[in-house]
Amino acid sequence: RWIAADQVGWLGRNRAYDGVTDVMQAMLRGGAEVFVITTKQKRFCAALLKDFGLQFPEEKLFALEDGPKTEVLLGLLQRPALKGRTFHFIEDKLGTLKKVSALPDLSEIKLHLVDWGYNTEGDRSSVRSGSLGDISLITKVDFQLLGLGRSWLDLNVA
Repeated sequence: RWIAADQVGWLGRNRAYDGVTDVMQAMLRGGAEVFVITTKQKRFCAALLKDFGLQFPEEKLFALEDGPKTEVLLGLLQRPALKGRTFHFIEDKLGTLKKVSALPDLSEIKLHLVDWGYNTEGDRSSVRSGSLGDISLITKVDFQLLGLGRSWLDLNVA
């Protein structure tokens, strides 16, 4: 209802976390295969991405209507064009990462809890302690470096 009545106000209250949009733009320019998997409705997420200044391909946006994140990830892993690729699943909800971690068919995905968003210091401490095994904690700086060993923001792409 809110977005229908006041889209500009709604968009203004839903800002991207600092630096995330820049890193996503750099990843896309650098040729990374980037997917967004969200529990928001696709039309709302598409509006947010556009408002953030991202030209994001709609076929790489998976939302509420596409099913649970675990099912979306399973579907992506089964795509022939993505076979053998390294997948990083970056999430701000520890419960979601635990669900992914519990599924053997998703064991090849590298799981990362960000140190911002919808998690608590207790969540971050659990990950830091190593008690969750395959889930790592990443900062915004780690996010910039993920998969490269250098910042996505430093890439010079023609």
